[in-house]
Amino acid sequence: SDKHLTEYNSAKFFVKADGTAVLQKRGDLTDGQIKVIEKFIKANYLDMYKTWKDFGGGEFFGNN
Repeated sequence: SDKHLTEYNSAKFFVKADGTAVLQKRGDLTDGQIKVIEKFIKANYLDMYKTWKDFGGGEFFGNN
């Protein structure tokens, strides 16, 4: 768990293989802000995964 790394009242999104964002914790975000973040994730999730892998984060979706 990363609970020690999470700031108080911060939002937490999980991203599925198809780019769908699942909001686990909304933090202090408004509904409008959540929608903007979800759109950003959907539009950029492949680049985000590639960047993670390039930094040594490994594969996603249990493909390590």
